Amino acid sequence: MNKFLLAFSLLCASLAAQIIETPHIDQMLRFVTPHTLIIFDIDNTLIEPVQQLGSDQWFYHRLKQYEAGQGAA
Repeated sequence: MNKFLLAFSLLCASLAAQIIETPHIDQMLRFVTPHTLIIFDIDNTLIEPVQQLGSDQWFYHRLKQYEAGQGAA
């Protein structure tokens, strides 16, 4: 019975969401209300690393090397 109530409550729960992509943070201010949750993708968005090691670009480069059989290089 408890599992049914949990499943039913999860199915009935709804969430209004909107994704806004903008190059400038101040452009999204007209969409913000007191109950707005704003989530940022911080890597290469709010901050940018000085070195490439560990960045998205580094990871995908290493992944391509691994897939091409050059994983130990």
